[in-house]
Amino acid sequence: MSPGASPLAAASLLQLIWLASPALPIGGFSYSEGLEASVDRSFVATESEASDWLTDQLHLTLARADLPVLAQAVAAWQAGDLARVRTLNDWVLHTRESSELRLQAEQMGRSLLEWLRNQDAGDAPRLAAIEALAGFDPTYPVAFALAASRTGAHVRDIALAYAFGWAENMVQAALKAVPLGQSAGQRILARLTREIPDAVEAALAAGAHIINDVSALRHDPRSLEFAARSGAPVVLMHAPGEGEDLHADGTYADVVLDVFDWLAARRDAALAAGIAREKIVLDPGIGFAKTWDHNWELIGHLERFVGMGHRVIVGASRKAFLGGLLDMMFDVVPTALPHTRSGKFRALAVYSRTRSSSLPDVPTLEEEGYKG
Repeated sequence: MSPGASPLAAASLLQLIWLASPALPIGGFSYSEGLEASVDRSFVATESEASDWLTDQLHLTLARADLPVLAQAVAAWQAGDLARVRTLNDWVLHTRESSELRLQAEQMGRSLLEWLRNQDAGDAPRLAAIEALAGFDPTYPVAFALAASRTGAHVRDIALAYAFGWAENMVQAALKAVPLGQSAGQRILARLTREIPDAVEAALAAGAHIINDVSALRHDPRSLEFAARSGAPVVLMHAPGEGEDLHADGTYADVVLDVFDWLAARRDAALAAGIAREKIVLDPGIGFAKTWDHNWELIGHLERFVGMGHRVIVGASRKAFLGGLLDMMFDVVPTALPHTRSGKFRALAVYSRTRSSSLPDVPTLEEEGYKG
């Protein structure tokens, strides 16, 4: 129970627990939210790595997207503010980073709405709200907010329940994908349970401050209109592929000029839709349908993009493209491990006193003769 809140009636508490249960027939178990891809690429292969990955997702994704939307949608439903509900639902639709994540939000939203129809059959006021949301292409966080707003629970408790339901589903996905045993799953869930309250507090204090779209607002024809209406800064990233594969179509006559022209066209479309010039941020899309040479060519000519008169962001967090430039680098094991396993890096030594359990065949610096 949230501090200062009245005790929740037993029936309402049970309803909230029911909503958060993975047993609810809305298909949450069908999605891994990128975990399977991380396993396939050797980013996640152990209990420790799965635990770290899920904890990062909790704080970097859930606490900055679904949970803030959920909290604001609860307030909107309780106030009967359908215009605000629609804005929040649109935000979810247009900020999913891939078509798969958008499909998940839509499918789970529709399924939860259908469940609510079954629960509220015969209750005209409740059915009216359900049908209103049905007209918005309902997303899961906003549908969950509708269902939970009727329990009488404090918004913090609603967010805690939502986050725990997410954690249970994702741990089950990790058990299958890595794979891991049940005891490992319970240890990961225990860690997530300790982390969830801080994630919820951060979410309740947050709002939507920026739209960062890897498709440059091409996934949905309504995206440009929504971004203009929101008034938030918009990041337009170069990724030439269409539909499911944004890494496709990476053929260039001149990568700098081709990316420049592509971004200029998307910038012009954004301006035509009413997005203010000062709200537009450009991203050349390092790593998206580009070779190592393409990436470095773009980085070497960033002044071209700055010259377009907009802020420029470079998402160069991946270390893989450094491998063709540097003879040697120092890094920590968790971030270097995926590239070592894929063969892009070769680990020479670890600088801990003992060998790493993640790289048991790699000697320590002391074993290599570098004392102290």
